[in-house]
Amino acid sequence: PSALHGIGFRLAAYPLVLLSAAMQSMKTALKDLQAEKSPQEIMPFEEVRHLVGFDEYYDAEKTYGSSRR
Repeated sequence: PSALHGIGFRLAAYPLVLLSAAMQSMKTALKDLQAEKSPQEIMPFEEVRHLVGFDEYYDAEKTYGSSRR
């Protein structure tokens, strides 16, 4: 990135970097599961809930959800 800045670029996009990193992590996790081991490098569930938006969903459900019968 600093080399690109030196020749006048202010922004560089790396569209496959995140996809590649995610795919590598998935392959590693699948290999662990295949070997009947728990994957070691996983995100805590609380963070997954936050990033996916579970809390907002639950709040909306409280506001707009139907009553339980």
